[in-house]
Amino acid sequence: MERSQIKDGIDSFTVIGKGDKPRVCFIDPVAHRYIDEYLALRDDPRPALFVSEQQKGREKINPRGSSGS
Repeated sequence: MERSQIKDGIDSFTVIGKGDKPRVCFIDPVAHRYIDEYLALRDDPRPALFVSEQQKGREKINPRGSSGS
């Protein structure tokens, strides 16, 4: 997921789930506020919304979880 997918006024996004089925996820105002606060703390240019600090060379965390399983 990219930072650009989370903007003011956008309250949902689509992810591809199990079986390659698209699923709509909703962001309530509280979650949006916390995501905005998180992004304000980031000082890197990477476009990924969530990045791994353990694997500096990667752009995004593993979509199946940070452990890779």
